[in-house]
Amino acid sequence: MERVNYNHLFYFYIIAKEGSIKEASHKLFVTQPTISDQLKILEEYFECKLFDRKNRSLILTKEGEIALNYCE
Repeated sequence: MERVNYNHLFYFYIIAKEGSIKEASHKLFVTQPTISDQLKILEEYFECKLFDRKNRSLILTKEGEIALNYCE
């Protein structure tokens, strides 16, 4: 398992605030696969899903809301 750093949490925070990986990638000036990979690493580290994916939008799960509160 890869180590988690502040970039993973920052990317998660921006994804949560923007509501989509596409918008987060535009704001962070990185590619969508980069954002997706970072989110996947964070979800593997926490051993839970942080978002429910519905129709190209992301909705925070209960665990995701806890993680967002921590980030804030």
